[in-house]
Parts: sequence; C-alpha cells; structure tokens
Amino acid sequence: MKRLGVVVLFALLGCIWIFPAEAASERARSVSGHATASRSAQSHQSVQRTGGHAQNSPRRKHRDPHARLTPGREVIDHSGRPQRGRASYYGREFNGRKMANGRRFNPNSNVAASRSLPLGTVARVENLQNGQQTTVRVEDRGPYVPGRILDVAPKAADDLGMREQGVAPVVVEPVAVPQPDGSTRPAGTASSDQGQR
Repeated sequence: MKRLGVVVLFALLGCIWIFPAEAASERARSVSGHATASRSAQSHQSVQRTGGHAQNSPRRKHRDPHARLTPGREVIDHSGRPQRGRASYYGREFNGRKMANGRRFNPNSNVAASRSLPLGTVARVENLQNGQQTTVRVEDRGPYVPGRILDVAPKAADDLGMREQGVAPVVVEPVAVPQPDGSTRPAGTASSDQGQR
C-alpha cells in the first residue's frame, strides 16, 4: 500500500513537471510561428512597383546617430588626398592614456587621431568656420563617432579656434604621408595604395 502511494505521488509530480514543459514548448512554437507569419507579411509589404514591374526591395536599416563605429576596421588611405568632415578634440579623461602608437597622450601637443590616415602622417587642418589653421601629427586612431574624421589635442583645438563649440567642420590636407614600405612621401606624390596598414 505504501508503495502504491509512493508511485502515485511520483506520477503526480512527474505530471506537474511534464505539462508545464510541454506548454512552454508549445508557446515557443506559436510565437515563432507568429514571427514567421509577420516576416512573410512584411516581405509582401516591401514589394514596390517601379515602371510596371514588381521588385522586392530589402528594408533599409538606418544607422543610429549615436552609434559608435567599430575600432580595428579602419581602411588606411596612403594617397594623401584632402578630407572634409567634422573634427572634435580630446577630453580631459584622455590625458596620459596610451595612444595607438604606444606613447602617452599629451594635451599640450599637436597630435591628432584619424581612422583613415596612417600613423605618423603630418597634416594641415583648417577650420572652415573661421579659416584658422594648424599642423598636426596623426598618432592615434579615432574618432569612432559617425561623421567625425579627426580628433585633435586641446592645444590644436585652441589653434583652430574650436574649443568653445567642441566640434567644427574642417579640411585635413596631408603634408607628409608614411607609406607601407616605410618611406614618407609628400602628399602630392603619395602612391595610391589603399587599405594597407
């Protein structure tokens, strides 16, 4: 009799464990079925008519304006072509930190960070809002904020007159560009090897 009671107890406990697991797996199947149905409905909605012909167009993913770019995926440009974009300057929290070249950041130097110029590049930077210029040496990688092409040291930001607003439109004209073979060439005669580090 005791054995029968124990068997019945284990059977009930087993049923309690089995039924919630089956219910959970059935819920998961119904949710994934709903997701599949909504995806197929979206694909039917993305068919566009152009010139009498139907085309499937993938939905565009818009980049988050506050998204950060991925470090380590830079394409290095050895051509020496001028670049236009926005520049910002290093904040106080970077003082003394190691840069990409292994040296410590000095806020009183004319160093800069670029995602695309080779380390060691000497460049002339002009603030397009006020016409002020300075010369910087690229010693670090960054900025990893969309739309920005250069980070400059606070001293260079003072020279450019952009310390007040923090970000300014600039033209970066490389003067001397290190090449993959170890030589340094003036910007006008730099080779067009791109994508090498």
